[in-house]
Formats: sequence, structure tokens, C-alpha cells
Amino acid sequence: MSILRAELPTPNKRIARYFPDFLVETTKGRFLVVEVKSNREKEGYEKNRQEYKGKAENLFSEVFAKEIGFREFQQANKNFEYRIIFDASLQRRQQELLETIRKID
Repeated sequence: MSILRAELPTPNKRIARYFPDFLVETTKGRFLVVEVKSNREKEGYEKNRQEYKGKAENLFSEVFAKEIGFREFQQANKNFEYRIIFDASLQRRQQELLETIRKID
């Protein structure tokens, strides 16, 4: 379970609980929230990012909706940064690690 939990808007106009893939705390008390997504999600994210007009009804990419929701979170939590990594091979490595953990558990 993650330390950070936020409620964010989704493209289908509901509020969803959000648990980031990674939460990194720096030695200076700042936090980096990292989302890892596959390359196949990047096209929808980029399209939504270009077409977004500032309203929830303009959201159609769940990945971009998370970013927008996190921007709102950042207004009250200035010591947080948000990054998305698009790399299918990294996601495969995460899955392999999870499978290994499950085997030794």
C-alpha cells in the first residue's frame, strides 16, 4: 500500500482513488510521484494533452486525467512533483519482479 492516496477525476466523470506506482522522498523533504505506463497508452495521453480545454468533460485518457488531478493536488502540496514514464519494457520488468515476489512469498 502506498503512503500517498488521492482522489482524482476520471474520463468517465467519477472520482477514483489513486495509488502511484512509485513515491520517492528526497533528502530535502520533497516527493516525486512516478507513474509507469506502456507505450500503447502514450498516444491517447498526448492527444488528450493537446486537446484539453481545462474542463473535466475534455478528459478521455485516464493517464492524462491522473496528471490533471495531480496538478490540483500539487496546489495544496507544493513539495510534490509528478512524472509519467512511458516504456513498455520497464512495465514488463515490473511484472517479472512482481511474479518473482509472489513466488517467494
